[in-house]
Amino acid sequence: MHRQPAPNERRPETIATGEPVRCAFCGALLATTGPDGLRILRSQLEVLIGGAEHATFVCYRPGCRRINRFDIGSG
Repeated sequence: MHRQPAPNERRPETIATGEPVRCAFCGALLATTGPDGLRILRSQLEVLIGGAEHATFVCYRPGCRRINRFDIGSG
């Protein structure tokens, strides 16, 4: 029998919408961009950043942990 997902569970297609923002070194998915701004989804954390010109991430993968800087303004 197939279990129905709970309303608060994220589906992979939800995370994949928008333009992907990946680590320049290892390719890990760090965030997605869309008309609302920059969206970060990790476990139960969801962050939406709108109006920023750039974002700086430290890659979450233990073997990478490198700094990535992205321009996200309309520039």
